[in-house]
Amino acid sequence: MKINRINLLLFLLFSCHYIDYDPGGEAPPKGRITLEADYQDLVASELSFADFTENNNIRDGFLAFMADDGIIYRGDFVNAKAYYEPLPPTSTVLSWRPEVAGISRSGDLGYTTGPYESRPGPGADPSGLGHYISLWQKVGDGEQWKVVFDIGSGYREQASFPAFEFPSDYPLKIALQTDTSEVLRQLFALEEAFSNVSSRESLGQAYRRFLADETRIFRAPALPYDTPAKVAELVRTSTQSVSIAPAAGKVSQVGDMGYTYGFASLKNGSTRPYLHIWKREGYQGWKIVIEVLPVP
Repeated sequence: MKINRINLLLFLLFSCHYIDYDPGGEAPPKGRITLEADYQDLVASELSFADFTENNNIRDGFLAFMADDGIIYRGDFVNAKAYYEPLPPTSTVLSWRPEVAGISRSGDLGYTTGPYESRPGPGADPSGLGHYISLWQKVGDGEQWKVVFDIGSGYREQASFPAFEFPSDYPLKIALQTDTSEVLRQLFALEEAFSNVSSRESLGQAYRRFLADETRIFRAPALPYDTPAKVAELVRTSTQSVSIAPAAGKVSQVGDMGYTYGFASLKNGSTRPYLHIWKREGYQGWKIVIEVLPVP
């Protein structure tokens, strides 16, 4: 079957033949390219987005850095350019900085997240605080990063803007084109499995089965659950029933990273937006590395 061939190929890629290169202070083997340049360009693009928006205005910043099909959440999932184009610029100042980033082994899909604050004008006190989560994809000729999805998770406490720490080494880049529509179908099937557990048993039980060893969970208005201890406590206390309904998503060219977004339904009939960023983690298979789910 087609799905079995794809799974076998990806298993071989990430478990055997393409083991991360540990340079030990030496250059990678001749002809082998790491993800260093792609990763640094991803972070630089996020910083450029933040600087441009802070120094100009929110409307022009999002129009300049969002992809043509980029999605934002504004009470519903909407096309960013269609949302901002008819709006006039405002005096609101939006500032943010990345503190964490991740990238696919093909170097074409990645994400960043970090604290943000908004002010009604220059020099004013913050009126909004939280963390942003942005997904980036290389578009056009494959050399330019653009934001394809952006969502925030607000909270009430003041956050600092830490300096970004780059990795000391990078895995090898994989040049391979998979059937991305089939891989995305697999992610939707995983979301269905997640939803079956989280609705019939509990959200915590779904977390136990599908969360990565290192994951970050954003559940407004709480501060991010960004350490193993915090996540473990959240897993223990997440006894609510939640159903997940993905609306859309994307995956990397090599099929090792992807995301879905849509709405989560609670037992009381209310709905909340959600985002899952998935990463294939060797023998463990697909796991969630980022979740945005503002449930009580």
